[in-house]
Amino acid sequence: MKHFCLIVFSCILGAASLHAQGDGGGEFDFGDTTAMDSSYVYGEEGGASGVNGPMRFEKHERFQAPYDSLRELIFYSNVVEDPNCNECTADSLYVRALRYLRGRFGEKALKEITQEAKPGNKLTVLLKVPLVTKPQVNVVVKEGYIEYKMTLRFQDNRYKYEFSNFVHIRDIQGANGGQSRTYAEYYRQAKTYTRANDLYLMGMDMEVKQTVANLTKALKEKWKPEDEDDW
Repeated sequence: MKHFCLIVFSCILGAASLHAQGDGGGEFDFGDTTAMDSSYVYGEEGGASGVNGPMRFEKHERFQAPYDSLRELIFYSNVVEDPNCNECTADSLYVRALRYLRGRFGEKALKEITQEAKPGNKLTVLLKVPLVTKPQVNVVVKEGYIEYKMTLRFQDNRYKYEFSNFVHIRDIQGANGGQSRTYAEYYRQAKTYTRANDLYLMGMDMEVKQTVANLTKALKEKWKPEDEDDW
């Protein structure tokens, strides 16, 4: 009888120990569930059982950044036309673009970031700006920086913009320090951490759209001479 009671008592202790081990934080660690098309979410409905109740599978729709299969790059491009603008010559649009970039980054930085400059024809700059993500509606997080190339081509009453070569730059934590550089195409193709990857891609997308909006506004403004002698 003593042996029987001892066995029962041991079983009770073992069960209590297992419960305590499985209750740390209220959920199991599944690692990166975004490696699958669906991720585990605790809820009232679903097929699998979890510590806090049934789990349901929630499908994660990937963010689709524009992709050029020939270049094998995430690539934004469009032509903006304004046939009714009498002051929108190619030379004028080029100068206005320079003015926009100078106002945003400064005169010294503009010289440093300019890779190609053909007045009235083409302007290519390599930009580096903070990468801002929105994991929730009212939450904004800075995730290092993005570097990208912007090319502008000018004709009378029209210009073309191209955004490409996106690189995510982050500081490396630890004694060695340094920075990591991750191409946006990796985030597009990676099968793990897809939710985080999509946040980075959407942050880049927001940067492009905001830049295009500001650039379009700047290039539509009426011509203003740099100074009184410029007439």
